[in-house]
Amino acid sequence: MMKMDYCVLGTNNMEASIKFYDSLFEKTELNQVLSTERMTFW
Repeated sequence: MMKMDYCVLGTNNMEASIKFYDSLFEKTELNQVLSTERMTFW
């Protein structure tokens, strides 16, 4: 069985992407753990 440990996605609109993924993960146990100018980690 294979387990996915991480996934990296690119964007040309960081602000919109953060809002999208925050709302996508809202009802899960995934939370933002780190955000920099170039990357955000959930």
